[in-house]
Amino acid sequence: MTMPELPDMGDPIPREGPTPSQYTWHRNALLFFGVVSPWIFLYVATRNVGLLWLAVLNLISTYLGLYVIVRAWRRDQMRRVYVALASSLGFLILWTSLFKILN
Repeated sequence: MTMPELPDMGDPIPREGPTPSQYTWHRNALLFFGVVSPWIFLYVATRNVGLLWLAVLNLISTYLGLYVIVRAWRRDQMRRVYVALASSLGFLILWTSLFKILN
């Protein structure tokens, strides 16, 4: 019995949207920097109540960045995702360095 030869299928069509590795990286970054780090910062800031305002600013800026990231992700605006993630990390570095200097 002979097997029929398959016809030429042409070039493969590239998959649209983010790859699984991009999705995993974004998810892990959002979980750590967007959810966990502000609460760690708040816990550390409770030792010095006079600098609690820095922790509150960190919470506000990080969750605002997280909101922008999630909205941009759903609209498939990857540039905005990267900008919001970078600005959230920048604010985290800013608040952490201010906390070190003022403490």
